[in-house]
Amino acid sequence: LLLFVVLYVLSRNEKISKKAGLLTGIFMVGYAVARGAVELVRQPDPHLGILTGGLTMGQWLSIPVFLFGLYLILRPNKRAM
Repeated sequence: LLLFVVLYVLSRNEKISKKAGLLTGIFMVGYAVARGAVELVRQPDPHLGILTGGLTMGQWLSIPVFLFGLYLILRPNKRAM
């Protein structure tokens, strides 16, 4: 819920809403961080357990989501509305 409130407030800012993909990137990074934090206290799936590096499947899946979101945030703005 907090992530959506933050996204709503940011979407009202004209400078932020003009950059293509910025809000999507912020959502992806926020989701990945929240998912990783929840996975710290959640029991691992019985059929998967703890995987390589001591991470759960949810944490492993959050890594590419985080990285792609970071890419969307940091990439140059090629399209101005």
